Amino acid sequence: MNKQETREFFEEKAKEYNLPDEWKFKLCNGYSRIGYCNRLKKTVSISRELIKNGTDKEIKDVVLHELAHALAPKGAKHNWQWKSLLISIGGDGKRTHSYSLNKPVNYVLTCDCGYVKRNYMKKPSLDLKRYSCRTCGSKLKVCKCDEDE
Repeated sequence: MNKQETREFFEEKAKEYNLPDEWKFKLCNGYSRIGYCNRLKKTVSISRELIKNGTDKEIKDVVLHELAHALAPKGAKHNWQWKSLLISIGGDGKRTHSYSLNKPVNYVLTCDCGYVKRNYMKKPSLDLKRYSCRTCGSKLKVCKCDEDE
């Protein structure tokens, strides 16, 4: 499914299950949180990365998951009311996903022994003078990853 098909699927299901018209669909940049329902702003957000890399079934499952949050009573979160509602609208009933999205790594936090401590999309703003490697004792440093890696 592409972005437009995903939007249309959401709108079709929202109408089918009588979600009020003020609810909107939007795209987000998530990698680990691939869907989000915001009751205050009345929005359902789906990850661009999921749409780009996920299967149609995975995308539909996440849209239905978030739609169930929008339809469920306030405070239902992932309780039995939400789960039964999700199943009744065609969802899989699961509260978490196991989809693997490749999060881009642009920077790594490393040390002299070469051990990579942490991966970052954006350059971290850490006071590195305060940190050292537990293995070799050297100071940690931020390295920019090459495009080839």
